[in-house]
Parts: sequence; structure tokens; C-alpha cells
Amino acid sequence: MPTPVPLPSVERGRVVVPAPGRGPGNWAGAPHAILADGVYWLSYRVRRAIGPQRAQMRGVETVVARSADGERFTTVARIDRAEFGTDSFERPCLVRRPQGGWRLYVCCATPGSKHWWIEAIDADDPSGFSPAAASPHSDGALRYAVAVSLPDGHTRYYFEAASQTGPTTSGRASA
Repeated sequence: MPTPVPLPSVERGRVVVPAPGRGPGNWAGAPHAILADGVYWLSYRVRRAIGPQRAQMRGVETVVARSADGERFTTVARIDRAEFGTDSFERPCLVRRPQGGWRLYVCCATPGSKHWWIEAIDADDPSGFSPAAASPHSDGALRYAVAVSLPDGHTRYYFEAASQTGPTTSGRASA
């Protein structure tokens, strides 16, 4: 039987990653968390207000961190948006690969458009994620990736289709 997970609560909540600066447009969020072998892993994006225009308040960095207690995290990898030539990062997704190692899905915005694409970076250990090892995982129609590990060892991936002209839709795939 699955272990029940307590519902989130503002009263019991804790800030585990502070905003990168003060003021509107500065935050760390859009997280994805997993528990693997007794270690909490967190991937998230850092959004920084780097100018007065909304377009300058974007996701500037994707970060992967680890924690023994789920509250005090140590950064193990940082990926800057300049390494992908993207205007912004959106929600990342960290997963363990069934054949061993790790995969980080990084969601990127095409400069000057509403076009998004997802890159996948594989590494033996999360501290080894390198943009040089990235490979495109979508053709630009997908914006978010979320992964759920299933009891049978498979992983179900949920993606959001980022339409440039119509409504946004969601879908799923299993591996």
C-alpha cells in the first residue's frame, strides 16, 4: 500500500530555496522533487528581474540540489540559460533512468517568440549534468515535463503542449 503524503499547508510550509534578490520578479520555483535512496532531489528554475520590461524578468538558471532532510538543500548543478541560447527556462524535471544514471529535462524558450523546446541531459550523477551533453527532446511543441515513477518500475511523463495560436493542451506518455 502506498505511503500517504500529507497535503501541503501554508502553516507548515518552509522556504527551502530563497529568492535570488529582493523585489518583484525575483524567485526560485517551478520545482520538481523526488526521493531516491533516502535523498531528496530538487530541480527548479531561478527567475530574476534583470530589467524593467517583463521580457527581462525570466528564468535565468536551472538548478539541481540534494538534501538529507528535505529542508536544507545543497546545490550540485547549475545551468545558465546562455548555455542553451534561450530567452528563459521553465519548469525542469529530474528523473532516475531505469538503466541507471539520471536525466534532467530543461525547458527552453526560443528567443523572440512563443516557441518552446525541451532538452534532455543525461549524467551518471546529478552533479555531472553538462549542457554539452544535451539533446533535443521535443520539436518545440512542448513546454513542461513532469515525471512520475510507477510501482512497476515504469515512468509516466506528462507534457504540456505550448500552442502559439490556440489553447494549451496536456498529454502523457509512458516509458
